[in-house]
Amino acid sequence: MQTDPTISLRPTTIHDLSFLREMVYEAIHWADGDRPSIDETLARPAIAMLTDGWGREGDWGLVAEADDGTPIGAAWCRSWTADHHAFGYVADDIPEVSIALARGQRERGLGTMLLQALLNLARTNGLAKLSLAVEQTNLRAQHVYENLGFTRVETTAEDYIMVVNL
Repeated sequence: MQTDPTISLRPTTIHDLSFLREMVYEAIHWADGDRPSIDETLARPAIAMLTDGWGREGDWGLVAEADDGTPIGAAWCRSWTADHHAFGYVADDIPEVSIALARGQRERGLGTMLLQALLNLARTNGLAKLSLAVEQTNLRAQHVYENLGFTRVETTAEDYIMVVNL
């Protein structure tokens, strides 16, 4: 994988909440076409929970920034429980990944670079597995995930739930 020297990665902080909400919106509305407003999307409880209370124990990730410091992508993890979880939940001890890039930043290898760095960080921190959910129609993302070692463990009406062994 070729790296882009104009892109830097840094750990997420509590101050990234607004940007992470934008990235949730981009992840949900990844396809071209009409999109509802960000406020309408984030008002849905199942979507809002992806960032609500960001900064709690078990929340961590990376933000990709352009050389001028503008955030252009993020990959982050949250831990869930069987009683309270998002779309890609597998088990309490397997954090769930969310990843998205700002519009105009796709098809540059940035998503692969960001996710690879997140996986390396997870390994360094002693995690055994990570999970995620990807829409069945998002073939580009599925290809990236599979190339990084994610495998399908469950199929829902709209998504594939995937896990990577670290």
